[in-house]
Amino acid sequence: MILPTWFFCYVKGSEGMSTENLKEELNRMPFVKSVAVTWQEISSGYSGIPIYINGKHAFTGWWNHGDFDYLATMGIPLVEGKNFDGPKQIIVSETYVKKMNWTDGAVGKFVENGDSTALGTIVGVMKDVEENAYREPEPIVFMWR
Repeated sequence: MILPTWFFCYVKGSEGMSTENLKEELNRMPFVKSVAVTWQEISSGYSGIPIYINGKHAFTGWWNHGDFDYLATMGIPLVEGKNFDGPKQIIVSETYVKKMNWTDGAVGKFVENGDSTALGTIVGVMKDVEENAYREPEPIVFMWR
């Protein structure tokens, strides 16, 4: 799956506006199809998060934070579960599930820190995002903002 074109914008006069109010203002514009909020665009090579299996570091995933509208806005489908709608909920990518060697589904499982503290519960699995044709998809951990 290749992502559609996206852009970051600064809206003059938006200082002090809540995220929801800014989204409402942008959505009123006739040429805007959809608005979502995220820490960074999902395939941009953001910070890594160490992923542990049985207390041992297994691999590093890419992590990001976003709102309920992000996956739909970017055209990223869910292949299992649901979109998040509250804190401590996580959506992971198909590659993340493969690297965890889960064959019985991911929904209801936890993403843990190295000290076995749960960062949150997986509520959905999104289709892998192809960043470019020269690399395999990365394991993604996407958290509700």
